[in-house]
Amino acid sequence: MSNQNGLVRYSGSDRANHWIVALLFVLAGLSGLALFHPSMYFLTGLFGGGSWARILHPFIGVAMFVLFVGIMFKFWHHNVLNANDVNGLARSAMCSMDITRSCLRWVDTTADKSLRFG
Repeated sequence: MSNQNGLVRYSGSDRANHWIVALLFVLAGLSGLALFHPSMYFLTGLFGGGSWARILHPFIGVAMFVLFVGIMFKFWHHNVLNANDVNGLARSAMCSMDITRSCLRWVDTTADKSLRFG
C-alpha cells in the first residue's frame, strides 16, 4: 500500500473495489459465454446450473456497474485534461513528425517516472 516514504497511492477500499470489479467481470464473462452458445453450457456448472446462471448474470452485471461507477466518481478529477496534458499532446504531435525521433527523453517527475516529450 505504501512505499518507504509513506506514500499511499490507493486505499484499501479502492483496491478492494478494483478486485471485486475484476472478479465480477470474469464471472459475468463466464456466465455470458455459458448463456451465449450451447457448446459452452458446461460453464453453467460454476453457477449451480443453467437457471442459476441465467438468474445471476444480470445481478453480477449490475453489481459490477455500480462498483465501477462509484470508483469512477471518486477518481474523475484525475482524468481531466490540464495545461501540462495539452502541452504534452502538442509536443507528441510535433515529435511524431520528427524523422530522427530525437525528441524523446526520460524525465523524473514528482509522481512517477514516465515518458515525456521535450
